[in-house]
Amino acid sequence: MGRRTLAGHKITFSKYRDPYNPASPADLDGLNAADVFESWVREKSLEGIQEVSSQSYLRIDHVIRYNDHIVVVDTMAGKSGESGEVVNIENNEVLFRLGEMDVPASPARAIFMCPPRGQMALWFSEYSARSSGASMLLSQFDREWKASEKGFTLTKKRLVASEIALDDATVTGVEVRLIKRADDRADGVNEIVGTEIHKFKPAKKHRFLGTIIDKFRNTPSSAYELVGLSGSSYDEAEIFVSVDVGGHKRRVQIFNPEDGVYFREELNDSAHPVLSYDEFVRYCCENAGVFMERSGFEWLPDWSIGGVD
Repeated sequence: MGRRTLAGHKITFSKYRDPYNPASPADLDGLNAADVFESWVREKSLEGIQEVSSQSYLRIDHVIRYNDHIVVVDTMAGKSGESGEVVNIENNEVLFRLGEMDVPASPARAIFMCPPRGQMALWFSEYSARSSGASMLLSQFDREWKASEKGFTLTKKRLVASEIALDDATVTGVEVRLIKRADDRADGVNEIVGTEIHKFKPAKKHRFLGTIIDKFRNTPSSAYELVGLSGSSYDEAEIFVSVDVGGHKRRVQIFNPEDGVYFREELNDSAHPVLSYDEFVRYCCENAGVFMERSGFEWLPDWSIGGVD
């Protein structure tokens, strides 16, 4: 048994070189993105272990077409370059030694979810203590999609947790950026020449609660005042806060709805068994409903019905 966590990405498609012309993942000029991904990953599974980045190795062990809308993939991944030993912790016996070309590989699952309508697909990556194979698989798919000529651009963005996560955060810093422009009245040029940055970092004992973010949104002048700016309004100002949510640290642009604390959930702790395939799919589908709705789309319960062959 080992601890498993879950992170995710939303995946969108648009016409090549036309980012403002979105496409449905279920209809890319007649192709379904789930079908395209399944064909691609099955081909990769025949190649065996492969180096996907410097000293990082990935192998596709199992591909499951759970239903028409869901593909689940078992990966094994690890890193080479370090010699060492595999030790039995019960009797301290050295079972065998690892060389620099040996890869201690561990499992992780990925799930690709393509609804039959709407303009967004979802990808969830399972993480273990030693493996990020699911995330590595997405990066590889993204790279090879970009190198292909499919007529569509794939864009992936990390899923952001709900606003509740920010409410529970600790704010460890506030930053205000002012855009500076050069106003050349002779030729009408008004180009950006730089950014003026003002910061405030509270002492550890006096850090703010995450609820202060709403105050900054409703009254930006309170953030300006905190960093030492005397004005109450600025035409081109960006406010960032550094937050800590349970040890997960991130800087968030407070007026950007796509920014926030990245979604990361615990699937099971080290004292409990890893979720079964059906449990894993069900958990991802429950989260899919939340993220789809937040983006103006939907994930219906019927789209989650399926099984492992």
